Amino acid sequence: MALLVAEQQVAGLGANDLRFTPQEIRDLIETNFFGVQNVIREVLPLMRPRKKGKIINIASMLSFQGGILVPSYTASKSGVAGLTRLMAN
Repeated sequence: MALLVAEQQVAGLGANDLRFTPQEIRDLIETNFFGVQNVIREVLPLMRPRKKGKIINIASMLSFQGGILVPSYTASKSGVAGLTRLMAN
């Protein structure tokens, strides 16, 4: 494998996350953050022996700007941005 483009997204928890159950918020974070992390974990062992490959993670501009209307979505995509920065080092 030479290239992985990872983008997982569940949106829609909307303006007030307090209306949603903790499980709904966990499900969003499970998909948006852990979905990307799990795909990377599966692909890295295929890239390492070749000592090359590219991973492109798609987060959100809200990762950098903040998203007061969608805090759980923003938190999950901020996790993806942080994971990306970590892997780049």
